[in-house]
Amino acid sequence: MVCVIRYGNLAVDDVLSMSRASSGLRQALDHEIIWKEAFLHEWGSIINDYELTVPVAMYHQACVSFACRRNTLVQRIHNSTIRSNKEMSAFLDRHMHLHDFVVALRLYKDAEHQLLLESPVDFKLLHVVNTLIIRHNYSIAINWVHQHLHNLEFDHDYEQFWFKIGHFGKSFHKYVHLRHRVLSRIRRRAHSEITHNILYNGSNPKIRLENSTIYFASNEAFIKFMKTFASVILDSLEFEPPVLSGYSVSPDQGHTILSIYSGIEWGESTVLYAIMVKIFREILDKYNIKVGDQQASPFTAHITAQFIRVHDYYLGLEKNPLTNINDVPVMMSSATYKRFLARTMNISIRDDKLEPFVSPIRFSHLVEYYKLANLQFGIPEEQFEGDDPLFIDVKTQQELNFIKTLLRFLSLKQVSGYTTYLFCLELYLCLKELNNAIHILTLMELYASQDLCVLQEYLVMSDARYEYTNGISERFKSGCLVYHDEKEDIGIFIKYKLLTYAKILRLGSRWDEVIHEVDLELFMPSSAQKLLTYREFGFDILGLYFKDIDNNMELIPYKKDDIEDYTFR
Repeated sequence: MVCVIRYGNLAVDDVLSMSRASSGLRQALDHEIIWKEAFLHEWGSIINDYELTVPVAMYHQACVSFACRRNTLVQRIHNSTIRSNKEMSAFLDRHMHLHDFVVALRLYKDAEHQLLLESPVDFKLLHVVNTLIIRHNYSIAINWVHQHLHNLEFDHDYEQFWFKIGHFGKSFHKYVHLRHRVLSRIRRRAHSEITHNILYNGSNPKIRLENSTIYFASNEAFIKFMKTFASVILDSLEFEPPVLSGYSVSPDQGHTILSIYSGIEWGESTVLYAIMVKIFREILDKYNIKVGDQQASPFTAHITAQFIRVHDYYLGLEKNPLTNINDVPVMMSSATYKRFLARTMNISIRDDKLEPFVSPIRFSHLVEYYKLANLQFGIPEEQFEGDDPLFIDVKTQQELNFIKTLLRFLSLKQVSGYTTYLFCLELYLCLKELNNAIHILTLMELYASQDLCVLQEYLVMSDARYEYTNGISERFKSGCLVYHDEKEDIGIFIKYKLLTYAKILRLGSRWDEVIHEVDLELFMPSSAQKLLTYREFGFDILGLYFKDIDNNMELIPYKKDDIEDYTFR
């Protein structure tokens, strides 16, 4: 039966139905190992990908509990009439249990599978479930940053930081499953080419492993070893920029560390360093390192402002002139690096100004680094000269401003008086732009955790209604895809405003904006390309303007009768 579940793709509902079919089947299925297999088959990959802690005492009971939650969630979605921020807020508040999050992720995964098969989909379910997932992701990111931000230790899991803060990304749940897959691939290559070939088999005569200590004959041998190790990690990453409906995806659709794991973008050096340090430590933490005549010491690796500090050496990445990406490892001793910095900055090698460049960075530094990100221009060149831009996975500049405001607030060790007033003012301006239930609820959670009564007056939920659209003309109809020639990207036509001006959704910009129709062209991709485009926009946003998808994969807009007491945004 375990094999039938594993390889026959039986769902938990199927196994539960079988157990109710007859007393003989119920007795045959009365084994915890069968229910464990059913539970892990249905929910295990989701729990593992998100690194969630879900205590399970009895797997049969867990299967019944999760199945009931899923059926209840689906029934409530179908029976609800969510047409405004307040209604969506009430629904999200009702389903903030961790089990609801796991159920929602599974529902979205199944619905996306239907989309890829170009089968009929439950658009309303996709909209609500996608919004619920993003709400939970925001909560995970905020709570993790709040717990770890003021950790003064240097010995951080940098990759974990980028993974957790990546939950702010609107597409995080679409790519999170790739993380473990890619890390496993990197580990396999590292164990094969570094652990076995070099350390165990002694393929390099200048390196030997003896009694948990790795002996390097010289500085050059250690530098060559670490550069080889870095190349193995980088070569395990598969960089293949995606193409969306015949046009390249704009860089602001990156997903931080998940964009690297998914191959969407090569990524900024500091994020790549986080992956490299993680693998370095996993392989070498168990060993002492002895270079030449130096004293043997435990392996250490930390990220600095521009390099990875490995013992008394600095490892970085240079741009490859052939590929135009940072994939060429370079390494130098601490003395060489400090002389280079002093010469560049025209200061003494003993000057305290060198300290920020040679010391390990904390999580608080990475948060500051994250806050410098910009949708269009990446990190200012004067901050990290020579690095690729860092791009954040949000759909609008307003969304990014909201996240930055939250991070700035969490960075404050003491909040009172004028500082609080300025923060609340900026927060108020953010909410005027967004008017979204996800953001309000995230702030309510922050308000509760920080015990800040001063925020309460700013947590006013706008009752903005979903938008009905009945715009149609000879050129466009509501829901059709359009191409903006000047901006070179794709949008979704909503309706006309002021005769010849069109209101459209555009990737990487405001959720909606008004553009002259002369700048737009009708875009008619295949059904598969349409679905890919819809996924990029996000069903949490599409559901604000459209109520369904027809058999031709065309979006069906709301009509006035669908939304009672309609008010303009």
